Amino acid sequence: MKFDLNKSIELLEKTPVILESFLENLSNDWLKSNEGEKLGVHMIFLDILYLVKKPIG
Repeated sequence: MKFDLNKSIELLEKTPVILESFLENLSNDWLKSNEGEKLGVHMIFLDILYLVKKPIG
């Protein structure tokens, strides 16, 4: 598939909703776990949100 910025944005815009559906109703054991300084669920989620909301250009 040839890269298309608009199609990429289309996919990334859905990412927060998809992640929310994966994470809702999980126990704190899952949500508060940390596999290293920047590998906890919260940090990964924040990194993805930052990338989705970051202006292009």
